[in-house]
Amino acid sequence: MENWYTLAIRMGWRAEMLQPHNIAPVKSHFNNVNHSQYFKYGHLTTELAFQDAKNCKDSYKFSKLELLELLNRLPSLKKINFGETNYLEEYLEYLLDADMQHIDEINTGAKFLNIRSDVVFSVYYKSRNSITIIEMQLASTRNKSI
Repeated sequence: MENWYTLAIRMGWRAEMLQPHNIAPVKSHFNNVNHSQYFKYGHLTTELAFQDAKNCKDSYKFSKLELLELLNRLPSLKKINFGETNYLEEYLEYLLDADMQHIDEINTGAKFLNIRSDVVFSVYYKSRNSITIIEMQLASTRNKSI
């Protein structure tokens, strides 16, 4: 029988929300000698969501190397939600160099409308063997009579 601590750790690490207040500590551990201690429960994370503040500084943005390193630290990751990030296009471009075999869901949200479609569809094509769910919000158009 598992103790309460083990169960709490599993539940707490299953879904992670990256917000401005916790991005800086995550980024600081990539250069730290003890980074393996910080990510020791990363294998339990299956969902990752990005949420930026409206006036988010670029210091809260992951570089390509940082995002790829983060994804490597989360080997059980199944779902990525970019619906609330201001850096959707850049992050999708970074995914073109990521190992996406274990990702089965990507959510781009409404910001999908503001980025180049070739980037989005390149990511979807690259991960076509593993993606089972794609979430995006498309604009509705209405015809006006003159």
